[in-house]
Amino acid sequence: MTLALLALAVGSCVFAAAILVLRPRHSWVHRRLAPHVGALPAADETPSRSRLAGWLADRSRRTDDSMLVRLLRGELERAGNDRPPEQLAWATLGIPVVAAAFGAIAGWPGPIVIVLALLAGLAPHVALRIIAVRRRRAFDAQLPELLEMLGASLRVGHGFEQALRGVAESAEEPAASEFTRVLGEIRLGRPRAEALGELGERLASRDMPFLTTAIEIQQQTGGSLAELLGVVAETVRERQQFRRKMKALTGMGRASAVVLVILPFVAATALTLVNSHYMRPLWQTSTGHLLVAVAVGMMAVGAEILRRIVSIEG
Repeated sequence: MTLALLALAVGSCVFAAAILVLRPRHSWVHRRLAPHVGALPAADETPSRSRLAGWLADRSRRTDDSMLVRLLRGELERAGNDRPPEQLAWATLGIPVVAAAFGAIAGWPGPIVIVLALLAGLAPHVALRIIAVRRRRAFDAQLPELLEMLGASLRVGHGFEQALRGVAESAEEPAASEFTRVLGEIRLGRPRAEALGELGERLASRDMPFLTTAIEIQQQTGGSLAELLGVVAETVRERQQFRRKMKALTGMGRASAVVLVILPFVAATALTLVNSHYMRPLWQTSTGHLLVAVAVGMMAVGAEILRRIVSIEG
C-alpha cells in the first residue's frame, strides 16, 4: 500500500508539472500572431512590456517546435486525429494517475498498481498506433487503383493538379483527405514530390516512395507521366500480392507467437484470482519482484525474436 501511495503521489506531481509546462500561455490566434506583431511594439508601449512580449513569443515558438510536441503531433496525424498534442500529453500523464488511485483505493499490491499505471499510460498511444496502422493499410490498398485513375486523367489531357483533385474527390477515406491536403500544399507552391513524400512519411506507407521517385525521375528526364504511373501501379499491386501471400504462409508462426506471449499473463492472472495465497510470494516479496521483472524482460526479447522470424519486410 505504501508503494502504491508513493507511486500515486509521484504521478500526481508529474501530472501537475506537465500541465504547467504544456498548457497554452495564450490563445491560438495570439500564439500565431505574436512572432509577427511582437517585433514592432506600438508607440505607447513601454520598453519593458515590449521585451516581455518578445520573451513570450520566443517561448511560444520554442514550445511549438519542441521534439515532444512534434512526436505527439506525428502520432495524431498518422491516426487522422486533429486534436492538439497537448491533450494527448495530458491523457498520457493523467490516465496513469487515475489508474494508480483506483488501484491504491482498491488495496491492490504495489507492483500491480505500478504495472496498471504504466499500461494505462500506454493505452492512448497503443490506440493511436492501431488506428494509424489501419489507415496505412487502407491507403496502401487504395493506392494502385488511385494511381491508375490519376494516369487515366493525365492521358485525356488534364493537368497534374486537376487530375489530383479528381482523384481526391472520387476516392474514399483516408486517401481523400490525404490527397486533398497534398493538393493544397502543391497549390501553395510546394513541389509535387516533396508534398507526396511527406504524405508517405506521415502515413508510414511502404509503397508511396515508388510514386515520389517516379515523379522525381519524370521531372528530371521528361517522358510520359501517365505511362510511368501505370508501371508504378502495377509494381505496387504485385508487391501487395506478394505481402499477402507471405502473410498467409507465416500465419501459423504469428499465431504461435501471440499465444506464447499472452499465455503467461493469463496464467498468472488466473492463479492470482483462484489462489492469491499461492501467488503472494511472487507479488509481495523482493525476490518475486525480481523474478517478475526478469520474466517480463525475457518475454519481451523472445517476442521480438519471434516477430523478426515471421515478418517479411518489403
